[in-house]
Amino acid sequence: MAGSRDRGLQCYSCQSLRREDRCHQTSHCPLSQPFCKTLTSQGDTESGPLTTYSAWCADTCKFSTRTVEETLVTVTCCQTTLCNIPPWQGGGAGGPQGSPQTVAAALLLSLLLGLGAMGS
Repeated sequence: MAGSRDRGLQCYSCQSLRREDRCHQTSHCPLSQPFCKTLTSQGDTESGPLTTYSAWCADTCKFSTRTVEETLVTVTCCQTTLCNIPPWQGGGAGGPQGSPQTVAAALLLSLLLGLGAMGS
C-alpha cells in the first residue's frame, strides 16, 4: 500500500538563504536519499559579512569544513525529520528543535569562526 510510510525522510529544501531569510520549503526525500544535507558559507564581502545557507535531501553526506577563497564552507548531515533547519531560524512555534548534531555543528562553526577572527 503506497502512502506516507513508503516515503523517506523529510528535509528542509532551500538554496542560498541569507541570514535574515527563513526556510519554509520542505521535501519528502525518496528512500534513496536518507540524509538531510546542509551547506553553510560564511565570508566577507565589500558590504560586510555574508552567511548563506542551503539545505536539501541527499543520497550521501560527509561532514566537512574547509576554506575556499577566504570563505568558510561547512557541510553538515543529519537523518531525522526536518533536522536541517537554518541555525538562526530555531524551532519556532510548533516547529522542530535543532537536533544535537545540528546544535553541535553550529557550536563548532562558531568556535572555528572565533578562532579565525583571533588569528586575523
